Amino acid sequence: MLAGSGTALAGLAALGSTELLLRGGGAFAAAAAPTFFSRPDLRIPALHVTTARTGTAPGLIMLAPYNAPLPAQAGALIVDDRGNPVWEQPLSHLVTTDFRVQSYHGQPALTWWQGVIELGHGVGRYVIADSSYQTLAHVNAGNGHQGDLHEFLITDRGTALLTSYEVLSRDLR
Repeated sequence: MLAGSGTALAGLAALGSTELLLRGGGAFAAAAAPTFFSRPDLRIPALHVTTARTGTAPGLIMLAPYNAPLPAQAGALIVDDRGNPVWEQPLSHLVTTDFRVQSYHGQPALTWWQGVIELGHGVGRYVIADSSYQTLAHVNAGNGHQGDLHEFLITDRGTALLTSYEVLSRDLR
């Protein structure tokens, strides 16, 4: 699963009817959400490959759609290069961004931010999952702060770099 995720797109703001151009020239467009008999609760934003160009590297594409057209749901999403869903982590009432593969304790791991958007910035935490999609850790910003939706980088030192905002009210007269 993780070895084939060469092409990655994270933080996709909306699928709508917008066509996505991918590195290598492929294109995706939103389609009707499919129904899955094994998981009828999933409402994955469907993608339809409109252009499959020769020479495009095969692999998995990582998306983090939010504000997806109803009835689709938000969450971390992996699709193959034909737009077929491979895995989704549906999150009710939460936004997912910064979905990608990183190294955690020397092993490939999926990471993403999940939370809500307030006053133009993210309020949430980060998730680290293994190649079986099992959650290994939740990472929170320190000192009572919340993690922002933009950046989460696991370092070689076993720490993480992340963004966080402290919202303060001030009289600017």
